[in-house]
Amino acid sequence: MDLSGIREASRLIFVDELTGLYNRRFMRQYLRERLDQLTRERTSLAVIMLDLDGFKQINDTYGHLDGDLILKRLAELILASLPANAYAIRFAGDEFFAFLEGIDAARA
Repeated sequence: MDLSGIREASRLIFVDELTGLYNRRFMRQYLRERLDQLTRERTSLAVIMLDLDGFKQINDTYGHLDGDLILKRLAELILASLPANAYAIRFAGDEFFAFLEGIDAARA
């Protein structure tokens, strides 16, 4: 059995095609599966939300290709800024989340 096709299908379900970050579907699954476990383990979870104000104007002024380049670069910066055990998510359009397990609010 060739598992590469299954792995690729799973990746496509949970990864944003443009940025390579996890997507909203992954976020829902992650929260469903991990929140209870983190609570039982008394492990903290920091949640960071990032929304680009006025991003529509960038797309309207410079075009969606340039807007996409900005979103890709932002995704790279987010990944480079997070610890290895964090999850970066493109929620929608210009909205991003990061989940940092074991990180308290002060360290986040």
